[in-house]
Amino acid sequence: MTREFRPTRRAFLAGGAAAALAAPRPSRAAARTVRVAAFSGVFERVLAERIYPAFTNASGIAVESVPRTSDAAWLARLEASVRAGRPLADVVLVDRAELLRAPGLFVPAAEPGAPAMAWYTTFVTNAEAWPEAPASWADAWDPKFAGALGWSRHLANGYTLEIVAHAFFGGAAIMETDAGLLRCLEKAAELRANVRLWYRDEAEFDAMLLSGELTGGQYFHDATMAMIRHGAPLRSTFPAEGGVLGEGSWRAPRGASDLAACEAFMDWSLTPEAQVLLAVWLGVEPAAPRAALPGLDADTFARVTSPNEPIVPNYRVHREKGDWLAARWQALLGDA
Repeated sequence: MTREFRPTRRAFLAGGAAAALAAPRPSRAAARTVRVAAFSGVFERVLAERIYPAFTNASGIAVESVPRTSDAAWLARLEASVRAGRPLADVVLVDRAELLRAPGLFVPAAEPGAPAMAWYTTFVTNAEAWPEAPASWADAWDPKFAGALGWSRHLANGYTLEIVAHAFFGGAAIMETDAGLLRCLEKAAELRANVRLWYRDEAEFDAMLLSGELTGGQYFHDATMAMIRHGAPLRSTFPAEGGVLGEGSWRAPRGASDLAACEAFMDWSLTPEAQVLLAVWLGVEPAAPRAALPGLDADTFARVTSPNEPIVPNYRVHREKGDWLAARWQALLGDA
């Protein structure tokens, strides 16, 4: 399936500004450094090894890679560091749920901003342990997976409620009432028998998946594809109900040092050069339509996009009822 984002940041940097940034510049001095925070594990490692050096080559600005977790605690730490005048990073990759939760944390841009990439949450399995690919998200509740799965503990960006709603209740409509949300929570809690690790940190799940301690779970298509490229016997499946669509934006927190360098990085991330690199090496869907990326071949584009209609997160529910949902989810999981 082809999705087209509508980036507004400098009209996708069309024209001279993008060309100037994309032109190679000496990186020998790299006297300026920007600290960039991205989700830990394979995702952050690929960025550090394959993407950030290209920005340094184009701009002369060095990048210090800062791994971050995807839980609310890290965002709270970032907020505290901003109040203290020492932000944890100069540029942060944030998902849409985080932007909605903390709109005043980041430096306002001249435009509303635009996603730099999209990613999909899929059903990941070890193909050696499970020769047959799952067909539906509902398969994760099958007793055959007892103690075998890893699953995100976070509701806002783990999308478990959306997965349950589409797999068992016919779609997102059930999430519009408190009673419906409680039904989704209770169904999600039934996964306890099959989930060995409710992960807060993607790097922890990466390690257990690669070691074979876990043989499946809910995870990111891009990170899984990166592990497959390195020989891991894994499979990323878009279930019949769809993978869950997420979007990421690079944003500078208030108080970031060298805001011009931050802007240079964020602008470069939307250039055709950067968008192709993100698709090829990171495995995320680019923010620009393929027609704007002549360097991206059809096979690569197909690998990073969804073959069927994705599940779209209900951001409004998470924004309005996030604390209420988190408290009830914690009560259901207990010490799991």
